[in-house]
Amino acid sequence: MGLGVLVTDRTASAFEFSMDGQFNWEYDMRGQTGSNGFFGPYDQDAGSGTTYTPATVTPVLVPGSSQAPTVMNSVVQNAITPGAATAYGPGYFAPLNFWMGFNLAGNDQNLTTSGSSFTSGSNGSWNTVYMDTLMDLHFNKAVRVRGRYHIGQWQTPGISTSPGEMVASQYLMYHANGVQRSISPGYWNTLWMSVHLPWGILSLGKKPMILGIGLGFNGQENRTFDHIMLRGWYGPFRMMVAYAPYQPGMTNSAYYNQDFDQNSNRIWNNMDGLLYQSGPIDAGIVWAQYGWHTGGEGILASPGVRTNNPYGDFAGNLGCVYLKYNNGRFFFNSEADWFYLNAKMHKRSYPGLPPYRQHWRWAVLGGAIGGPAKISLLYAWLAGPDRRGGNQIDQTGLMTDIGIRSNQFSNTGFFRPYSYLMVYAYGLGTHMNADTLNGTAEDASIYAARLDYAVAANLNIYGSFFWADRTSKSGHGWGFMRPDAAHPGMVTWADRTGAPNIPDPNLGYEIGTGLDWKLLEGFTMTLTASYWKPGKWFGYACVDKSLTNWNPPAGAGNFGWGVLPSRSIDPVLGMELKLIGVF
Repeated sequence: MGLGVLVTDRTASAFEFSMDGQFNWEYDMRGQTGSNGFFGPYDQDAGSGTTYTPATVTPVLVPGSSQAPTVMNSVVQNAITPGAATAYGPGYFAPLNFWMGFNLAGNDQNLTTSGSSFTSGSNGSWNTVYMDTLMDLHFNKAVRVRGRYHIGQWQTPGISTSPGEMVASQYLMYHANGVQRSISPGYWNTLWMSVHLPWGILSLGKKPMILGIGLGFNGQENRTFDHIMLRGWYGPFRMMVAYAPYQPGMTNSAYYNQDFDQNSNRIWNNMDGLLYQSGPIDAGIVWAQYGWHTGGEGILASPGVRTNNPYGDFAGNLGCVYLKYNNGRFFFNSEADWFYLNAKMHKRSYPGLPPYRQHWRWAVLGGAIGGPAKISLLYAWLAGPDRRGGNQIDQTGLMTDIGIRSNQFSNTGFFRPYSYLMVYAYGLGTHMNADTLNGTAEDASIYAARLDYAVAANLNIYGSFFWADRTSKSGHGWGFMRPDAAHPGMVTWADRTGAPNIPDPNLGYEIGTGLDWKLLEGFTMTLTASYWKPGKWFGYACVDKSLTNWNPPAGAGNFGWGVLPSRSIDPVLGMELKLIGVF
């Protein structure tokens, strides 16, 4: 779902080909100012040991209980086949000290299931290179094809036979030495064609979606859509209509043929938009409607199982309204996004829990430009989950599940000018986009400010401030962030039934500074340095490994759910240096 790039297509009198892009050399370093880490004092593990039992998980359509975390996906349950158990004795997790956050070069082979790495000390660093190119091919005055090509790294560092990774990875330096060893396959991230017709421009293919200020529809970073779209210009107004004749209705469906079976595809999937662009004003509204059916008729099972499986009909609405104003001295930008998904479930009951999901997010950004200085002030609000009785209920305001997930609603780039650590590096503790390999903001109330000053025509310096609280105090339970026994050295997120909700929503504050220095034409250096003091929310959310029996087996009790809310977490320092070649 989304809106394509709304820019005027330039014409060409004959065949033309052009390509521009950016080569990036990047060095990052993060560290903690003391030994009081996110998961307790360094070099300690007072846990009683644990046993991890790997399992083969197969999604199947089976009746679910009213305690399912989310009704929207609970039609699809997991059939779990246990494997051989692995025992971890007391003290096993003691070396897991500084949690480095996300964006670790994009080469963690466990990205789909777990969080990013710890270090055995108080800091860590890495160095990468990667490149993006934008292809623009004009066949004639009417037909144009564009696409984005990315060069990064193979999925698993140092293993030449690793399969290519589908996300925009980065090559971690010295992980594939030798001229005969490939560092990366090539990734065509987007590819679409636009055709000038007498009544407008027709777009076909996988396109970036750029809309509003990037809070929910950030096509520069991650958002795309595959609709057939027709857009036309009428004075200052831009109107568009789009339709997708094919799109899977539920990608985790247990249909044995979910790619082609019409029973598993969306019944309707259309979108309309109206934009106004004139002088200092840019405003618009876009609304999309879609729906699908999912049930047991497509699974390979006995007739009785198919007959007794629950089924549902889903209907969703997705939209955005925005206003941007800039007269050269003062600017004001705002955006509101909404999402609503309703489900009519059959052959199953949810007492007191009407199955629907809704989400709101909005932001206002204003400021002024005077001479060499620019000041920006930001407030943003993003809805969070609702957790009652130890379970997240279905009237949730959360767009994406916690942990590492593919997220088309990623907004990293929107908050990056104000926050290197809290959002970009740590995803406010809970959200990392597996596609961009960076943290993203969800479930948060945010205040931010930034002051830019152009010391010279080619040198800009800045300072920033960022503050965030959780939107809801009922979103998460005590001790739901912990070292992952399934992937030792990683972080996992898992609520425990019955654990109380976290009462303190404060995520902390961050102070940042940096510069953008154009050293030569086509060659720029950027430097960012940040200081983050984690808030009290992390004292409840992260287990303390120094507490006795912090990691008992599921269902067993432990002291304070493995947390010590009164403890203080030492501040985190971060630095990013990039040398950029633009061509």
